[in-house]
Amino acid sequence: MEAQQVKNQIGGQTSISPPVNVNFDNFPSVRVLSSGIDTLYLTLNVDWSNSSFLFDLASLKSDAIEADKAIPGQIEDWLFLVQPYGRRGYEWLLESSEYSLRIGNWDSPKESKPSVIIEIRSEPLWRLGPRSSVDRILALIAAASNSDLGKANIQDVKVSRSDLCVDVLTPESLWKYELLENVVCRAKSIRPYFRNGQLIKLDGFKVGNGNLVARLYDKQQEIKVKSKKFWMYDIWNLTAIPEGWTVIRVEFQLLREAIKDLGLNTPEDLFRLVVNLWAYCTQDWLKLQDRPGTHHTQRKNLEWWSVVQGGFNKVQDAFPLIRYKAIKTKQEHLIRQTYGLMTSLTALHQEQCRADIAELADFNDCLSALFESLELLGAERDFGIRVFEKRAKNSREYQKSAYIQELREKYGFFKL
Repeated sequence: MEAQQVKNQIGGQTSISPPVNVNFDNFPSVRVLSSGIDTLYLTLNVDWSNSSFLFDLASLKSDAIEADKAIPGQIEDWLFLVQPYGRRGYEWLLESSEYSLRIGNWDSPKESKPSVIIEIRSEPLWRLGPRSSVDRILALIAAASNSDLGKANIQDVKVSRSDLCVDVLTPESLWKYELLENVVCRAKSIRPYFRNGQLIKLDGFKVGNGNLVARLYDKQQEIKVKSKKFWMYDIWNLTAIPEGWTVIRVEFQLLREAIKDLGLNTPEDLFRLVVNLWAYCTQDWLKLQDRPGTHHTQRKNLEWWSVVQGGFNKVQDAFPLIRYKAIKTKQEHLIRQTYGLMTSLTALHQEQCRADIAELADFNDCLSALFESLELLGAERDFGIRVFEKRAKNSREYQKSAYIQELREKYGFFKL
């Protein structure tokens, strides 16, 4: 299909087939758990000539280079790390668990390169919702660029990448290697992934390798071994995956060229037409159909795929509890890790002191071993600054406090 035809379809000038209306009672073995935008990249063209924002960033990066490590910065309630290096032609790199910003060192917009590239990560998209996530980062940039010299002019905001997904509760018996034979797609490239190299245990597969790519994979396994996003279970309204079942994520990654060809330029275009975009991806670009090898007119969608086609309802709602769940999950992991290290350190300390092996250690012994070890390292001198830096790295919604304000002033950190 030509780009203009696709653009017309998505834009509604000629009707694209609407999402399939699926009666889930007909397919009790398959159920959609969630749908939404899991990653979103924006590009901004900005005129900074009336703002001191770039000068402030230069000062922060200079401090980071001198310290030879990332240092914290702050815009209103957003705490982030400024790296001592840039990336791909962009002078400044600002990172947190919510957003990553690449900012170019030029005052006026260029035709060849956007002024700012923003990555909005998975957690804020599900926690705040996509619209609020976009509004929040644009408001932060506007606040940071408002200085005595004047205010920066954000001239346009475009979508440069969007990852759409649907999570489907599926019997494990349906998730097998033979599923690849059912793939019908415009793209020629199909790459399967196997767990531990076992052909019978399919982890997922990737379709395409250009501006539009589909990924289908075992989301339960991915959370367990890679992302640790256990808060997705709350999105799914599940405490655990039932035995004999799995959650399959169907995900489409669209880069700028594909998005532009489909006529989706701004975030609002994406939010308004996201259901139509999902219909294009799952009804036109990729399908899973029965009777492989026969003529396309003789093939029908797998029932499972029909559920996927109709599974994207709208842009996801906000789920504020994600922040608590994400922090709690990381806290539990660190507690287990810390407990193991504490017992190891105490054991070594007691062996060094030739303590009576019949005397069981307690937490007081552990603290004594810890403080003695820290004194030898001289670690107490920079404990506060290390905590501050790690808080910036993991910051979700930074809350001001008198202690942090005092610490920032003590170590020379300042707000933009």
